[in-house]
Amino acid sequence: MSEGYAALESLLATGGSYTVVLGSRAELEPWRYGQLQPSLQSSNSVLERLDCDFARYTSVYQFAEIIKTKYAEPIDVLVLCAGKISSRCRHTVDGQEETLQVNVLSHALLIELLALKLGVNGTPCRILMVGSSLHRSVPEGTVSPANIDTKLSVNFDPMEVYHITKLIQVFLMYTVQERFNDDQRPVSVVVVSPGYIPDTGLSRELGRLKTGFSHFIMPHAPFSTPLPDGGRTVCRGITQNFPSGTYFSQRKIEETAEETYNMELRHAWTQWFISKNVWKPEFIEAPAPPMAPLGPIPAPGHVENYGQGQELDQGQWQWQGQGQGQTPMMPFGQSGSYPPQTQQPWFQMPGQGQGQGQGSHS
Repeated sequence: MSEGYAALESLLATGGSYTVVLGSRAELEPWRYGQLQPSLQSSNSVLERLDCDFARYTSVYQFAEIIKTKYAEPIDVLVLCAGKISSRCRHTVDGQEETLQVNVLSHALLIELLALKLGVNGTPCRILMVGSSLHRSVPEGTVSPANIDTKLSVNFDPMEVYHITKLIQVFLMYTVQERFNDDQRPVSVVVVSPGYIPDTGLSRELGRLKTGFSHFIMPHAPFSTPLPDGGRTVCRGITQNFPSGTYFSQRKIEETAEETYNMELRHAWTQWFISKNVWKPEFIEAPAPPMAPLGPIPAPGHVENYGQGQELDQGQWQWQGQGQGQTPMMPFGQSGSYPPQTQQPWFQMPGQGQGQGQGSHS
């Protein structure tokens, strides 16, 4: 069970009533749904799963298209927790190194595709990325947009590449922050490092010995983070009022790697995201790049509904009331009090179950 599912359990325990749209490569296992079902019922919440594979841009486009056409409500929280460590250098059908695409590029693409549903009509929105403090382990000045392709292909080291992608993720946070600040929409973006959670499946490709070591030995290490604790830390990123551009861990708000404060370097990485066709100079409805044409929308069999509620036209939900003790979402990055909720918050959680590959190291 990844920290994303643990965060969902923590969220459902807050007393609110939510609709959660889960994007994943694999279907939700019956045993996992069984774990969530009591909390879904008691909170009068709904969990819906849609296909989304961050290793394929077409899948990300299809996921975003369903969200935009099926759900009229703006998105309150977008949680990006897909991640993996590839055992060797290999490229996706989109021509990108796989770890880089899953851990960073598809995150940027999904934000871009859903941008017009974020911070709509003054509704505060939070973008939450699950990161790692290991981004600081990349020696300063050794990775840049000019040499990233070489870094990811020559003398490939799985953990080094993972660290690099987490550094680039921090630059993505600042890129997104700048965009929404310029657009003057109430959208905040933060990165959370939930701690070293060894048994998330992040290292599933590194061989049975390392996987077994991670599964049976590392959870007993004094620096390891129990999965429920990691989930609660991620949940804080959903419910607490962090200013946009915040990086925080279990214990405190932290500074990011020193080089991420270099404004020229931030601008260079923003231009790099644009060059990769996952980011635009401004928010516009753009077609998929030629290398990833939009395929047919998945058939209804690819959509799964869990929990309470009655489906109406255009895929809207008829709610049975807010439930007792609902805690309104905090005003993400805004001053003043959050306006009363008239409907359940909407949470998009793409990447959950990305090959059971969401995990973080601290």
